[in-house]
Amino acid sequence: MKINVTRQDGMVEVAIVGRIDNFTSAHFEQDLNILIKTGVKKIVLDFTETNHLGVLTIHFLKKTIIEFMENGGRMSMRCPNSKICSRIHSFISCDEIPLEQCELV
Repeated sequence: MKINVTRQDGMVEVAIVGRIDNFTSAHFEQDLNILIKTGVKKIVLDFTETNHLGVLTIHFLKKTIIEFMENGGRMSMRCPNSKICSRIHSFISCDEIPLEQCELV
């Protein structure tokens, strides 16, 4: 797994390349939490080049997205891979995370 971070106009794009499994999940979680602690209010998670998301990662994402939104943040996910997108949606429902705050682009 490789994480590419791009900052522009107050937004941070986090592109995940490869697979995030139970072994690499902790690294991803740590990097995302560090970004959030810098005070950024808009994050785009780009799963375009992600070929696997482990269950632990999806549970972490759900918790993190909710906490981030409660603190005034806005998170979007770019997810053209239907397998990855379906996996995310199977664990994170629109009832829990309003689409206007967390959207798939």
